[in-house]
Amino acid sequence: MTAPLLALETSAEQPTVAIETSDGISHRSFEGGRGKHLIPEIDALLKECAIDKNELGGIVVGTGPGSYTGLRIACAAARSLEWALKIPARGFCSFEAMALDGKLGQDTHILINAFRGELYHACYRREQDQLEVVTAPRVIAKDDGGIAVPAGANLIGDPNLLPHPVNCLQEQCIPLAQHLLLLAKLRGFNRGTEPAPLYLRVAR
Repeated sequence: MTAPLLALETSAEQPTVAIETSDGISHRSFEGGRGKHLIPEIDALLKECAIDKNELGGIVVGTGPGSYTGLRIACAAARSLEWALKIPARGFCSFEAMALDGKLGQDTHILINAFRGELYHACYRREQDQLEVVTAPRVIAKDDGGIAVPAGANLIGDPNLLPHPVNCLQEQCIPLAQHLLLLAKLRGFNRGTEPAPLYLRVAR
């Protein structure tokens, strides 16, 4: 069996950790301070799966966009584990992971409230064995949401952010660590980036 990969996703309000074993993907979600609970949740997941940290083959981390604090914590944890365990850590876009729930052969828009009158937006086309980036993650004015996401489009996100009806595939736009593992398999683990947050605007 290939050494298991551990995934960390803390860009949203509901952080998750996941690991792929011979029995499939196991995961845990948690609430509260990411900095306080992330490492204990990793330890708990490894214990549940009867896997020692030294058996891990690599770390997959969601790079956002999303919470500034959450992204910094996850990327720092991934780099620390990379150094301590002498295994590679790779970053993957959290929006791409969410887009895996899109319809095959069709464009799927991701739309999240970025507050301050702005939205995070991206668009992807899911095929059987690939994921095409139609529009890379970006920040747009809230009033431009209706232009970025046309009427009737497939949407993962809150349809109430738009002035017209769309085909809402999933209203709860929450990136999950288990989806990161699927994305790493689809893209190829070694094609991931260095674990660094994807910041689309300057923190204020």
